[in-house]
Amino acid sequence: MYPAAIMDGKGGFRKIEGNLAFKSAGKDDKHRFATITGRVDFELDNVGTSTYSGDVSIVVSYPLTESTVESIRGVADFTVPKGPERIKITAALESVPE
Repeated sequence: MYPAAIMDGKGGFRKIEGNLAFKSAGKDDKHRFATITGRVDFELDNVGTSTYSGDVSIVVSYPLTESTVESIRGVADFTVPKGPERIKITAALESVPE
């Protein structure tokens, strides 16, 4: 969600954890919908093992007769480290067809 670890040559995550709620959100004539919401914590694989967290809200759509996910759309709001400061970032999340 933010490549802060790239600044010191690493670039990966050491740990990603969250407490997420999955809830049915209705249907239309072609799809069923569900929401995934909650807080996610990240620990980067950089020299200082930087950490940050934020809130995620996602809508998942499924075809009425299948259990496979068709699309994901959401928003993530994080406060991330940037040097000695922390900055707010909002990210749009969207799946793309294969």
